[in-house]
Amino acid sequence: MGSAMTNARPAPVSDLVREAWRGHLRFGTGHTLFLTVATLDILLTAWVLSIGGREVNPVAAAVIATWGMGGIISFKFALTMFVITITEYVAMTHEHVARRLVLAAVVISGIPPLYSAGLLTAAHLLYGMQVLPTA
Repeated sequence: MGSAMTNARPAPVSDLVREAWRGHLRFGTGHTLFLTVATLDILLTAWVLSIGGREVNPVAAAVIATWGMGGIISFKFALTMFVITITEYVAMTHEHVARRLVLAAVVISGIPPLYSAGLLTAAHLLYGMQVLPTA
């Protein structure tokens, strides 16, 4: 009379850790791209700050004010690892959703580096600022 309902529960976190340890991340390329964009964000932020710019993200600005660049690097990579862990965990039961999360993470994380690159370009072209170190 009734249909059998399956209780699709996500695997325990220990399974996720075991799979990651074996090198079986589902979205290795996406995660690499996400990590690359996060690194680019930190590098460009440091560059903008070095020529007198300011951090416009209030959370990142507070972290920089409190712990400096080392703090923002740690904070950024902790967030990056959190997103990677969440997407891999979601992928255990809903791979299509996790794939979209990875894509969203890359796109959203790509906005600040594009903004920073635009600021650096504008500073140089429009205002003649020296944005590159001189020899």
